[in-house]
Amino acid sequence: MIEIFIIVVIILSLVVLTVEGILYAVIMSKSSVIAELKQLNSLYKPGFYKVKKRYTSVKRFNNKRSFDKRNFEKVLQECYITSETFWDSVIAQIEANRHKLLDYNEQCEQILYSKRTEWHGKFSLEKREIRLFKMKKLKPVVTFSLRCICEYTSPKGRNHYSDCRTFGLSDLLEIKSMIERQTQFQKSKQYQRLLMTDSLRYDIMKRDAFKCVLCGASANDGSRLHVDHIVPVSRGGKTEMANLRTLCEQCNLGKSNKYDINGIN
Repeated sequence: MIEIFIIVVIILSLVVLTVEGILYAVIMSKSSVIAELKQLNSLYKPGFYKVKKRYTSVKRFNNKRSFDKRNFEKVLQECYITSETFWDSVIAQIEANRHKLLDYNEQCEQILYSKRTEWHGKFSLEKREIRLFKMKKLKPVVTFSLRCICEYTSPKGRNHYSDCRTFGLSDLLEIKSMIERQTQFQKSKQYQRLLMTDSLRYDIMKRDAFKCVLCGASANDGSRLHVDHIVPVSRGGKTEMANLRTLCEQCNLGKSNKYDINGIN
């Protein structure tokens, strides 16, 4: 009895699936909505970037102590910095997909609600048409996940430790923004002046024999020595050995922030 019941259920299921298949086939061949969607898809599909939904990055530690002190935010930052061009490309493609998807969805809505009349009240074909429409819509990748794995294996391979954390697009965007702010700060006048340490100041003066490179004055002459940026910080000059020199106070004040790109400085 149970076997007969199972057979009947299977047969009914097959009949239902066959009928459903026929109904969807009719909709596919007759629906102007689906026809317009196909045409719209052919226009938009080449414009969507093919982006992976999931990425994996592995950080291998040299010793157990470093592994125990793992910081996934730093691991994510390192992952971004070491492949900055790649991740910037992925982010740009995702953002392009999101922007284009807004326009695509708007046109889909216009097609669906301006044309959906021909199947009204006919064996629930309208509902099936909507379901089929949603199935056939393009679904470009507009976000992704990045699985960061931290690993350590003992020298002889007896012990293996692993931990992981998954980040999303928003996490990578936050890291990107933070690095951009850091880069911008490093270009600032404030940062360049912070680089002028007492140690660096001494190294420059020692290199220049503790004399003004313009007039030759020294502390023995009663002059106060300064370390000058040849290309002024206000003009984009960097705090680095090649751009630094020793000047006496009088020469330094007289020079101020002057710089002649084609002359002697």
